[in-house]
Amino acid sequence: MEELQTLIELAKLLGPFMELIGSISSLSGQ
Repeated sequence: MEELQTLIELAKLLGPFMELIGSISSLSGQ
C-alpha cells in the first residue's frame, strides 16, 4: 500500500500545479 500513498502524495502536489497550467494555457489561448 506504499505505492498508493505515494500516488496520493503526488496527486496532492500535482493538483495545484495542474490548475496553474490550466489557467496559464486558457489565458494564452484567448
